[in-house]
Amino acid sequence: GVILYDLDQEKDSTIVRPARVSDAPGIAHVLVDTYLDTYRGLIQDSTLNRLSIPGRSTRWEQVIAARGSDIVLVAVDDKSNRVLGYAYGGTSRDVTLPDGEIYQLYVHPKAQGNHLGERLFVQFARALWLEGYVSMVVHVLEGNPAMHFYQRMGGIPVGSHMTTLDGKPYRENSFRWPDLDEFMD
Repeated sequence: GVILYDLDQEKDSTIVRPARVSDAPGIAHVLVDTYLDTYRGLIQDSTLNRLSIPGRSTRWEQVIAARGSDIVLVAVDDKSNRVLGYAYGGTSRDVTLPDGEIYQLYVHPKAQGNHLGERLFVQFARALWLEGYVSMVVHVLEGNPAMHFYQRMGGIPVGSHMTTLDGKPYRENSFRWPDLDEFMD
């Protein structure tokens, strides 16, 4: 696995580190709470209402235990070991883009505003770079406030495409970082 050193950890008790199987319930909690907070009104309520922490926790246990080529980082409170956010990704799912991709980056709504998203983002970009990727992409559901976050982080808009969730079409906007070297300072 990749060992990352969080240069900002002196600021508070939050550290960014590779996820462990024991983090799965915390990751699931962040995912469900963030989906409900962010996507209500953007995607169908029926989709949101089916989210469950136990179901997602089982899925995350499998993803983390598989230790494949995907990267899962967590931001945790070092004192309580509570997961406050996570970043997950790997090889771009778009075969036309030879990039690394952020599949998901979420910070719990109650932990937002403390630069955890930025810290997770930078550490994730560094992890991709260490795995040999030179560029990165993310696809963001239109209307998601995170679109502004990715623009602030230097993402270059590279188009949009349609995706389907529970049989309903949605537009995703794509942002790209062509040179991950910029995050290695």
